[in-house]
Amino acid sequence: MKIFDMNSSFYKFGTLIFDLMVLNLLFILSTAIGFGFTFGVSFIAMIYTIYESIRKDQGRLLYHFVKSIKTNLKQGILLSIMISALSLSATLVIKNISIFEKHSTLILIIQYILLFETSIISLYLFPMLAKIQMNSKEAIVNSFFLAHRHLLTSISCLSLIILNYYIIKYISPVFIVLSFGGTGYIIERLILENIIIEKYVSKELKEELKISNHFD
Repeated sequence: MKIFDMNSSFYKFGTLIFDLMVLNLLFILSTAIGFGFTFGVSFIAMIYTIYESIRKDQGRLLYHFVKSIKTNLKQGILLSIMISALSLSATLVIKNISIFEKHSTLILIIQYILLFETSIISLYLFPMLAKIQMNSKEAIVNSFFLAHRHLLTSISCLSLIILNYYIIKYISPVFIVLSFGGTGYIIERLILENIIIEKYVSKELKEELKISNHFD
């Protein structure tokens, strides 16, 4: 039947879902092995693998995932620790906001801003490092600029992550089998391809890194 033809939309969609489920599992395992401190390098590896394996239709998910982890391990872990420390400190302050008494409202607003800024910067930071090598300071500054220049995309992607959390928590944990991979795929398309590569990577750098923003 045509529906099962390898070139059919149904077959391609099924293959995409399967690949994202595999990638979802790799992300969870690599993050768990590092006790959560490897979430950054796992995020980088997931985005890199989506770009190289799924979007370019090259296959070899495990190969590209492991390759990216080896390349970005140290930087990814350091950035994970920094982001985790900022997020955790803000969360602890929010949970104990009453100790600030009359300054509670101001402190609360500052902490929510800190959480928001950390979150949207991360949405650009890790996808950027998935394809472009740069030092951490430069990557953070560029991510801050991009996150605010494309604020609507930033808020949309952050909302998607929050939505996934509530779906898993209140509807069914079974959605976790595709949650990270599916979200990563959308972030790769919207942020890495359509913003970072399409708008900010020069033609010369694209040729140097063998970057293409056109996919079949």
